[in-house]
Amino acid sequence: MRVFQVAIVVVVSVLIACSPAPRGADSSGERTPLTPDQAVQGVGTALTEFNGCVRSLRDGSGVVAIKNLLGLSDARVRNDDLLEDFVDALDWGDRIEDQRRFEIIRYAGTYSWNGTASSWDKEMQPLNAIIFNFPAQRGGSNDQRIELSGYSDVETHFDNNTQWLPTALRFAYSVGQMEQFGVTFSARWDGGDFSIPLELDLEVRLTPFVLRLAYDRSSPRQFALSTSVVDSGHPNCRVALQGTLGLRHDDYQNLDIESDLDRLAATVDVGRLQLAGQVDFRSLLAIDDPSASQINAFAKVSLLLDRAKIGDVVLRDDNRSEEIVVMLSDGSSRTPEQLTRSFTDQLELDLADFFDF
Repeated sequence: MRVFQVAIVVVVSVLIACSPAPRGADSSGERTPLTPDQAVQGVGTALTEFNGCVRSLRDGSGVVAIKNLLGLSDARVRNDDLLEDFVDALDWGDRIEDQRRFEIIRYAGTYSWNGTASSWDKEMQPLNAIIFNFPAQRGGSNDQRIELSGYSDVETHFDNNTQWLPTALRFAYSVGQMEQFGVTFSARWDGGDFSIPLELDLEVRLTPFVLRLAYDRSSPRQFALSTSVVDSGHPNCRVALQGTLGLRHDDYQNLDIESDLDRLAATVDVGRLQLAGQVDFRSLLAIDDPSASQINAFAKVSLLLDRAKIGDVVLRDDNRSEEIVVMLSDGSSRTPEQLTRSFTDQLELDLADFFDF
């Protein structure tokens, strides 16, 4: 079966969904399809703007702080000794392996780096959090802080094995008095023989960006997911996804992705752009070796800008090869590479600059 080609259609669609477009929707919110020139120009302009969002993340104080903390250079972590100091202070590796559980009370307290002794001084308070105070550089003052708190977990089961999984936690990394990276997590797990999350909420803060993710198992066969990434200082630097997935049964332990998916529906918003799609897996998987036209019939994906349609994302077969294209309003087409080449080239440069390649 070529179910993964369907996934590729959707994934590639997401990759090209990175651009806002001209304004001008009417009072009903509907717009006529964009002309090819409008579509190509709008995508190019918007992707240039989106590169600015990538640079905002790259140059944001959160990323810079973590890069400095790890000593990231030439794609390598240079501060290995600092990471080893954290592990040595807690001595938790063997304990967690023996107990298969992280019990925060065993490690709780405040650990402050003593530069003179090159060791950690520990205070027993607080009783429900782990706090590290340490310097940015050896010999400096303890101006950085890592805190893990609010941790709780629950016993779950997978294939007759017991695992303790987190139900809540808070993590924060601060420089001075300002948080640069933080995580807030909560989850509720199914208590059956094969545990999966019933609900999950995650917030990741990487100044100035905030990622939020919410997951809900609305019924044993229906799952909903929503996520967003937003730059607090630039509202147009926003990526959001909402989707629902249906399964043909709820025997998760024997789930086969090649045969047990039912339906998938999702929308992706990037700035003023929206990608909307749905896949009828039940009908598609009933066909042995589906053709490109059959895949397109059961996997509908459209790319829109300000509610104006750019085109449908389809799998095209010319009897020699298959490729994913965006069909424009005049019947012409563009490949994702044609639409995104300048964006991806610049993205590679920005990421290389971040990792110091």
